[in-house]
Amino acid sequence: MADPFLSLAIITYQSEKTVAETLASLENLKELETVELILFDDASRDATRELVSKWVDKNRKLFHSVQTIFSDRNLGISRAHTRAFAEAKGVWGTYLGGDDLLRSPSRDFFLKLKTALQDVKEHLVRLRVKEYWSETGTIIDYFDSYSFLIRLSARRQYRYLASSGYPFRSGPGTVFRLDTLRALDGFGTYNLAFEDWQLYLRFTRNGYRAGFLDLEGVLWRRHPGQVSATGAQKFALGNALVKRKEIIPYLDRLSLFERWKFRFRGRISSRLHVYYQKYLGLWGRLFGVRR
Repeated sequence: MADPFLSLAIITYQSEKTVAETLASLENLKELETVELILFDDASRDATRELVSKWVDKNRKLFHSVQTIFSDRNLGISRAHTRAFAEAKGVWGTYLGGDDLLRSPSRDFFLKLKTALQDVKEHLVRLRVKEYWSETGTIIDYFDSYSFLIRLSARRQYRYLASSGYPFRSGPGTVFRLDTLRALDGFGTYNLAFEDWQLYLRFTRNGYRAGFLDLEGVLWRRHPGQVSATGAQKFALGNALVKRKEIIPYLDRLSLFERWKFRFRGRISSRLHVYYQKYLGLWGRLFGVRR
């Protein structure tokens, strides 16, 4: 059997209220036989594992192959992603949380993704991700807010990410070459409450430009119980760790102005992040587009 073109990892933790809908969102999509599904549970104590096992027993044959990994101890978000992709067999990899959804305008999401990736030169690609506020049904599209990065080289992308911060919403929608991910240890081995800022820093710092595909289908579910809504302190600590590991040793790659901006932003970013989390969802409730 040929290797799958894509390894899709779904990372769960205490996801019993949402994981059934996440898994169900895959069932009607085409080209599942070219997708390796990896289900990684990070030591949940609720009914997540039972729900996942029951769904796999029923739907295993839809996919190229299915791996189910139940961790005995909680690894944290970044290390859970590293472990999930450790033995993945796909050419490309991507991930969803145990509360995210794949809702493509058509059933051809994986076919369109496979076709688009055949022409992509980049090893790291961002898709059009939309925020989905499940309590209100609000959907917000932020894609155009970071489209300016498309025009930058890998070197300039790294300088922007290092000096100005991470412009994307932390969540799903990133696709990467698995061989490059492993070579760069993309997610890292330290414990972070997010999976993506260090990923983009490592790729761009090593000369791999981030690309962008205007492909819809990934919904990042927002709800009061998720880490990004409750873990402001964890995010602040994670940001500090990423700066120390991924930026400060490479400050000589930044201009004098970018170094000043990095240090100035560092003094206020933690406080601003707390305010952002406090008012999380206000923008969505006021200005989101209801579908």
